[in-house]
Amino acid sequence: MVRRSIVRLVDALMIWSMPVVLRNLNRVVQIQAGHTACLKQGFRLLKYDPNPGLTEFREILVELTRLLKPSVYVEVGVSAGYVFNAIVPFVPQAVAVDINPMPLIPDRPNVKKYVMPSEEFAQKWSGEIDFLFIDADHRKEMVLKDFDLLAPFVKEGQGLIFLHDTHPVSPDLLSDDRCSNAWEAAWEIRTHSRYKDFEIVTIPGPRAGLSILRKATKQLAWM
Repeated sequence: MVRRSIVRLVDALMIWSMPVVLRNLNRVVQIQAGHTACLKQGFRLLKYDPNPGLTEFREILVELTRLLKPSVYVEVGVSAGYVFNAIVPFVPQAVAVDINPMPLIPDRPNVKKYVMPSEEFAQKWSGEIDFLFIDADHRKEMVLKDFDLLAPFVKEGQGLIFLHDTHPVSPDLLSDDRCSNAWEAAWEIRTHSRYKDFEIVTIPGPRAGLSILRKATKQLAWM
């Protein structure tokens, strides 16, 4: 099972920059089986991605979800659900947070939607988070704000935090309506002593980049 998951992850890494996903379409159909709302949305998005920057790491996140089996997935800045809807079939609880209505997010028993700012969500939320994906306002101060608000909820040792847009590949992606200076937030987490308990690695590109973090005061979470 683990070997198959690793093979899937490698496969995802091989095709992550393709805007038209064809090789994995049959597997995606199987993944979405029994989840009609997600399936319809998935077909539309996987056949053609109008903005590959929004989906470049979707398959990697799905494979990590299949491999590590998080119980609670929280995504801040859901937008049209390009990533969120692909994760929904694999987690007991998927939580969508956005300041705008989310009509493309399916109403399913394992889905909760919070139409509110992250500050308000942080006040309402009290549970533990296994996977946290931050992809809302990409300005440095806002990325750090979301991180500081929600990282305390992430499970120590085994929980993962994902920050999108932290290594754009060209200057034209640095405008506020694209990646802005989210990369500076990732670098501050990497270098500032107040974030010393977080491991961080950044994937450079293929378009916007992604940082993956683990909150850990020791190497082995189970010790």
